[in-house]
Amino acid sequence: MSAVQILIGDDSIEYGRQIQRYMSDNYLPSEICPHLGTAVIEAAKRLSPKILICDEILRDMNVYDIIDAVRTESAEKPYVIITTPCPDSPVRKRSHQLRNACIFMKPYDLDILFDHCLKILNNNLQFSPLQT
Repeated sequence: MSAVQILIGDDSIEYGRQIQRYMSDNYLPSEICPHLGTAVIEAAKRLSPKILICDEILRDMNVYDIIDAVRTESAEKPYVIITTPCPDSPVRKRSHQLRNACIFMKPYDLDILFDHCLKILNNNLQFSPLQT
């Protein structure tokens, strides 16, 4: 099993770095991927993270395609936190179809995201699947 608990895929390198820095500074090992869905899928197969934090649309595919591939091809079936800047995004409208996933609206508080990740890692999921 990899030491990486959280894999981050975001088309904004700076946003991804902020998340990774915050998680790592708080002792949650994380890694950021390039802004391509294919890179996220390959990294998930290699690292088997417990949590995938992924932008709703990367440069080459959407989060639904990424989730399907990661959960099919990876040993670990990670919990997925989808990030989106759009309150009316198509992903948000379809979120009820996703299992073991939730949505965070950008911009979000990194403290809240961190606490959410801790709950997931501790299997203490007592929150709504939709976070704002």
